Parts: sequence; C-alpha cells; structure tokens
Amino acid sequence: MKKVILFWFILLTSIIAVAQEVNNKLKDSLRHVWSNIETPDSTRFKAINTYYVNYTFAEPDSVLLLTDYHYDLAVSKQNSYEKAMAYNEKAYAYYVQGDTKTSMKMLQSSISILEKLDNPIKLATIYSNLGNIYGEEDKYQEAVRYFSKSLKIFQDESIPKGEARMLNNLGNVYLELDNDTLTLNYLHKAIDKYKKVGLEKTTGPALTIIGIVYFNQGLYDKALEQANTSLKLLL
Repeated sequence: MKKVILFWFILLTSIIAVAQEVNNKLKDSLRHVWSNIETPDSTRFKAINTYYVNYTFAEPDSVLLLTDYHYDLAVSKQNSYEKAMAYNEKAYAYYVQGDTKTSMKMLQSSISILEKLDNPIKLATIYSNLGNIYGEEDKYQEAVRYFSKSLKIFQDESIPKGEARMLNNLGNVYLELDNDTLTLNYLHKAIDKYKKVGLEKTTGPALTIIGIVYFNQGLYDKALEQANTSLKLLL
C-alpha cells in the first residue's frame, strides 16, 4: 500500500512540475510578444488579453501591474478601445481582490471611453458587469439602471442571448425590491427569450424564483407547477 501511495505522490508531483513549467513558458512567451516593439500592435494587445484570460482570477496582483502597462501602451498607440479594456481588466482584478469600490470606479472609467466609441456590445457587457456589482452592494436602483442600459443595447443590436440575460437579471433585482409584478414580468420574458434561442435548460433558476413568488402570494398550485418544471430542467 505504501508503494502505491508513493507512486501516486511521485506521479502527481511530476504532473504539477510539468504544468508549472508549461505555465511559466506561456507567461514568458506572452511577455516577449507584448514587450517586443517590432511586433504588430494588434498582436501585442492580443498577447496581453490572453494573459488576462489565463491569470486574472489566479494572480490579480500581477495582472494589475500589467493593466498599467496595457493602458500606457494604448495611450502611446492612441487606441481608445484598448484603454477601455485596460480599465475593464483592472476592474476585474480589483473585484477578485474584494475591492468592489475601486472595481466600480474602473468600470465607470471604461464606460466613459466606450460610450464615445462604436462598440455597443462591449459597452452592454460592461454595463451589465457594473449592474452585477451594484446588485451585490444592495444598490438595486442602480443595478436596474445599468441592466436596463445593457438590455436596450442588446435589443437594438438583436442579440437575444444578451437580452435574455438582462431580462433575467432585472427579474432577480425586482425580487429583491419585493416587486412581484415586475419580477414575474421580466422572468417570463427571459424564459421566452431563452426558449427561442434553444436555451430552455438554463431557465430552471428563473422558474424556481417564479415559483417562490407564487408561493408567497398563496398560489400554491402554480408554485408547485413551476417547481416541478424547474426540477426537471435542473436534473
């Protein structure tokens, strides 16, 4: 038995060592790309964003340093979109660290740039991110404001998945505000949108909330119906 345990220990240690080596090589490779002034600007920015995807959640401190470099590079290249993306990633890193106040400031800075550019989908996404934080901070009216801004863009741009997410988010916020009418209105609309794009299986949580609202209203048969439908989708 001891030999088996020793074998697995050695194997796992080797796997971890190899993974760490691969990880370090990826970091070095990406750094080489974004720091090489001979590399096309688009490739340098892509390398920075690839680093974010791989490391922001695990290493927010190092990413915050990179966002400063990212922003300075964007300024030097007069690239407003990348300036906004540097702020956006800085916001995410601060959020991971638990500093929601600074995260919100960074998102506002990103929004102030994007509102002057022609990139509505990215703007809608950041509106939504800010709405999520306001919701976590129990600032529900502000959450409604930014989810509604995001919803309007997704509607204008004919992005049904995004529209469904925002309808769902608004329903959840109105639940916290004890507004049953708007909760049900937005969640039913969200469910309809999800069904139209083939994502009915994602509607389980919304159906559960609808069931809770019906239960609180004393509509027990309707609550049970929603609960059963939700359970089938969640299993």
